[in-house]
Amino acid sequence: MEPREVESQYEGWLRGRSPVALYVRWYLRHRRPREAARIWEQIGKGIYPRVLDVGCAGGFYLRDAHERGHGGETLAGVDLSETLLEEARLRLAGISDDTHVVLERASATSLPFQGDVFDVVVSNGMVKYLDDDELGCFFAEARRVLVRGGHLCIAEFARPVGWGRIIDLDRIGIPTAHLRTGDQLANALARAGFIDVRSFDVDRIRRIPLTYEGAAGIRLHGAA
Repeated sequence: MEPREVESQYEGWLRGRSPVALYVRWYLRHRRPREAARIWEQIGKGIYPRVLDVGCAGGFYLRDAHERGHGGETLAGVDLSETLLEEARLRLAGISDDTHVVLERASATSLPFQGDVFDVVVSNGMVKYLDDDELGCFFAEARRVLVRGGHLCIAEFARPVGWGRIIDLDRIGIPTAHLRTGDQLANALARAGFIDVRSFDVDRIRRIPLTYEGAAGIRLHGAA
């Protein structure tokens, strides 16, 4: 989907009263705890002072990262929805003045940051909107903004399960054209030049009609 389409879709969900809109808002409120823990488990031990969330939505994961001790120097997020960015600004308003908080409207394929500035890039629930070429652009951009040895970790819907196997998910607003398993994401990360690549699963919320899977990797030392 084009960035404007994604933005328009989310603005409709965030402001609308349709069953799909109510479902999306419910999901955005409830997805954070289990996915955030699994993502940081994959990134590994340590404290990471500069964190970027691509597709940051309402800032849940940035707030969670800060509560875990990360992002003490910089907490940055990009999203296409101005409504979600406003929510993120409110959620991060109480962060210490010692932390530089940056929230910008931008696409994953063109990150508005200089190179070699983040220790960790995370993305949750965003790459389903990217075709293969766009996914490659995102990974290239993540490599560019990561320091050498920096971590990229992504998680996303993967395979239909339960009632997701018997209905047309696209008709209710869940795009399925670019759903990928964790192994497929890991293979794409490896092709993009990341090392120590691995896939992982996330325990799904029972009502969600898709598995949730992810992949993590490290920017190759000495990479351009």
